[in-house]
Amino acid sequence: MSESRSLVVHRTLDEHIRPLLPRTRAVVLGCAVAVLVLIALVCAIVSSDIGRVALSAAIVVATASALLAGTCYRLREVRRRRGNLLRKRHDEEADKERAQLPPRETITRRFRVSLSGMTIGLLGLAAAAVIGYSTSDSPQAGSWYVVAALLGIVFTALSFVAATYGRPLD
Repeated sequence: MSESRSLVVHRTLDEHIRPLLPRTRAVVLGCAVAVLVLIALVCAIVSSDIGRVALSAAIVVATASALLAGTCYRLREVRRRRGNLLRKRHDEEADKERAQLPPRETITRRFRVSLSGMTIGLLGLAAAAVIGYSTSDSPQAGSWYVVAALLGIVFTALSFVAATYGRPLD
């Protein structure tokens, strides 16, 4: 059992996350397709041009930021695991490898910026839903704004979760 642990410790960071690369392409492509489908749905169900633009922009900002936040979260986890394994070795080579890991502060800043973008996008979705519902001619037309905003929120959450599944963007 100790041999298998030592084999894991001697892998470089790129070797550690290389198997995740094909999944990452699929995740990013899947999220992009899902967002395009959602924007097409918004254009089909929302009658106002301003409402379409507001909802589409908020969806793009929220989902793109969620995708970046998810990759930053994954990068933080990979860095933490790799750093813990290298700290156990107590040799000069491990110290050199640990110095090549992305700094925690950089990861934290990226994560905060992407969370801020995600929050702005989600607030934009909520504002578009409220304004669209209150200014629409009929309750049915107003409810489509709410449906589109809720779908945008769901897709944002799914983008975050999907991004934690792939290779971190560093």
